[in-house]
Amino acid sequence: MKNSKKMLSVLLCAFMILAFFAGCTQKTNKGSAINKPTKESLAKEIYDILVEASELAEEMGSDTYTAWNDGINDADESGYDLKQLSKHLHLTVDDLKLGVAYDLNRDEWETMTEAEKQEEIDSADSMFKLYLIIADSQFSVCVNVVTDAYIATGKADTIRSTLDEAKNKIKNLSNIYPDYEVCTKLKNFYTKIQTYYDFCINPTGTFIELKNIIQQFRTDVRDAKNDLSFDLD
Repeated sequence: MKNSKKMLSVLLCAFMILAFFAGCTQKTNKGSAINKPTKESLAKEIYDILVEASELAEEMGSDTYTAWNDGINDADESGYDLKQLSKHLHLTVDDLKLGVAYDLNRDEWETMTEAEKQEEIDSADSMFKLYLIIADSQFSVCVNVVTDAYIATGKADTIRSTLDEAKNKIKNLSNIYPDYEVCTKLKNFYTKIQTYYDFCINPTGTFIELKNIIQQFRTDVRDAKNDLSFDLD
């Protein structure tokens, strides 16, 4: 009888222990289910990153347009300098000086000392004015300085890294939810921005073509945002 009671006690304790752990596992599973991000929340995160990238690329494209326009209409005026070029840009005079210094020393830039770089930066405004005098096309001087300023300051890298982040997250979302239609829309949005960024890094063509590319990009961004906001709001 005593042995039966002891056995019953052991079995009861074992049952209680198993019940305890089963309850903990169930709570953990419920918690995991609650905390697991939904495909909509993942897509919204990617959307926000792409919007940020599009705004940064828009600034670079706008600055390219302003530099090109100034180069055609204003750069031949006496006294035109980096301060005047910077007036309507998302870049400071110091950014532009760095762009000039980088453009003059592109191949050696990474191996130059900080003192050597600073010497080039200090003479940048004078070199910019000289460039305008001897250049065949003054607009190309202004555009090159702006493009190189974006590269030298790291602003271009910021756009690229933001796009890379979005690309990796889109791939991850596609792997998890291969039939999720919003993934295709996000990919298209990403491609439009990447193509525009590639153009801004190496702008070519005519001024009219530049204006058309900028206008098309703005239209593409507006349409992508409207389409995706319908799915994600």
